Amino acid sequence: MLFRGIEMILKGRNPEDAWLFTQRLCGVCTYVHGSSSVRCVENAIGISVPPNARTVRNLLMGAQFVHDHIVHFYHLHALDWVDVTSALNAEPSVTKSLAQSLSPARRRSISLPSKHACRALWRAANSASLRRLLGPRCLRSQPGS
Repeated sequence: MLFRGIEMILKGRNPEDAWLFTQRLCGVCTYVHGSSSVRCVENAIGISVPPNARTVRNLLMGAQFVHDHIVHFYHLHALDWVDVTSALNAEPSVTKSLAQSLSPARRRSISLPSKHACRALWRAANSASLRRLLGPRCLRSQPGS
């Protein structure tokens, strides 16, 4: 088990603040650490949560589970398997063909955004984060390119 010293950091602090500190132990699985500290405080003072709260917590943990796996695979591990410089030159149509050839159960058509749609979205995008969400195909067809 890895010792991070969080017990020493929390010693003498208000128990209501424990989740704020513990969820920052890891940049990926923040909810897991935060909810664990909340449960520790609840157990220490003898609180039991209502069934609806438990359901909400379980739903959040499920969302964290999905998020955690996506982040670990695509962000933390994918660079070990992908040649990034080649990926930057990837063609969406080739990627579409490869995806369809690997998954015969999903033969339905995958529509890619047209240059016209990308330009309209680009003009409507008011923030850099939205532009990043639009993806490289839209970024290549931004106005003036």
